[in-house]
Amino acid sequence: MIFIRYKIVLLIFTIIFIISNSNISLAYSDNDALNFYQKGMELQKYGKYIEAQSYYEKSLRIYQKSNSIEGISANLNNIGLIYSYLGQYDKALLCLIQSLDIKKENNFPPQSIAISLNNIAFIYDSISEYENAIIFYEEAIKIDRNLNDPLDIATDLNNIGAAYNSSGSHEKAIPYLEDALKIFRKLNKMDSISVSLNNLGEVYRTLRIYEKALSLYEEALKIDRKLNIPQNIAIRLNNIGVVYTSINQYEKALYCFEESLKIRRELNIPQDIIQSLNNIGSVYESLGQRDKALSFYEESSKLSRNFKIPKNTT
Repeated sequence: MIFIRYKIVLLIFTIIFIISNSNISLAYSDNDALNFYQKGMELQKYGKYIEAQSYYEKSLRIYQKSNSIEGISANLNNIGLIYSYLGQYDKALLCLIQSLDIKKENNFPPQSIAISLNNIAFIYDSISEYENAIIFYEEAIKIDRNLNDPLDIATDLNNIGAAYNSSGSHEKAIPYLEDALKIFRKLNKMDSISVSLNNLGEVYRTLRIYEKALSLYEEALKIDRKLNIPQNIAIRLNNIGVVYTSINQYEKALYCFEESLKIRRELNIPQDIIQSLNNIGSVYESLGQRDKALSFYEESSKLSRNFKIPKNTT
């Protein structure tokens, strides 16, 4: 369910946004809005989220002036995703719910509605509200099964599996993830294959089947390096480091965490940097190098305070 508090805050958020942007120049056209939107997508693809958000917001303001429902919904959706990448989940939910409401009220194509349902589910997943996440994912997969779209069905299966794993239902997650991976391999959808491999790796790591987890993570990393997706490369390196930490191979773990941190500093995503700093600190602590550990923990704590992000490892 969507909590009432989000609906109330959504109304306030919308009013403030409209008032704050009421002076936009009328000289801009919908074609300009489209150009801003496309520029935002390009920046988002390469992990430049703050810059991407700026372009999406410019596009949104123009579309609001021209009352272009499609443009408004698309930008709200992408702004919501940016907020989620930056760890600002309440803001992400507000934007994504507003985008979904517009789609439902204006009879958008079912596939578009399914995408919004998945995005909202992802946020609930990120804030550990797994029951809500699964509800939205299952609503999405019903739509996608009716549309008989293999790629979207596989994506939904992958998401449901990941949510079950996060909720502690690890064994229940495996068949969803394996079914998703089979479909992605048939479709040769390399980026999605990487995500499925990573999610299966998470399950096996949680079950302490470390050799299997490491194999899955490393296969995912090879794909991400070929695709040159920096954020995913950093995630895979981090996860491999976690496995090495679990089997007490601290030097290998440290190398992976440091490589991940380098990428994350370049991308400037605070919660990811914090995660890497904590993981490096934990390795140094395990190695008995407490001064080094403390310096990483202190940097993490400072960054957490600045961005009001709870510290997290693994």
